[in-house]
Amino acid sequence: MTVIHTLAYQAAYHYGWWKETGSSLFGWDKVVPVPWVYGAYLVIVIWVFRFTFRKFWMYLTVNIVLDGLFMYIVYPVWQQTGLVSSESTLPTIAVVAMMVGFAVILYLYQLWQDDVFKPPKAELINDQ
Repeated sequence: MTVIHTLAYQAAYHYGWWKETGSSLFGWDKVVPVPWVYGAYLVIVIWVFRFTFRKFWMYLTVNIVLDGLFMYIVYPVWQQTGLVSSESTLPTIAVVAMMVGFAVILYLYQLWQDDVFKPPKAELINDQ
């Protein structure tokens, strides 16, 4: 997920989709703000996977709810309190859709990884 978000932030910087000027911890993280990409979001993704993986509809529902709550409730509160200062050319629903799309890509990637690392059935039968 961090790779996807890093690429998304680079695209957003290049195309002017949004700017996260207030959330920079370091002078060099203007394009990809470290707290967003490598912070609590990564931990939340891991926990959502832990409790919902192999239950796609539950996974999708939880992601839609969490992403919607974040973008429509938490983020505006952070903006009002001055914790973040963002300028966006995208509507909020587009950002939520992007986040949900990333979640689906991550889910599909994890399914692929699980299949790649499973031993073939023939080996399982011979080992028993």
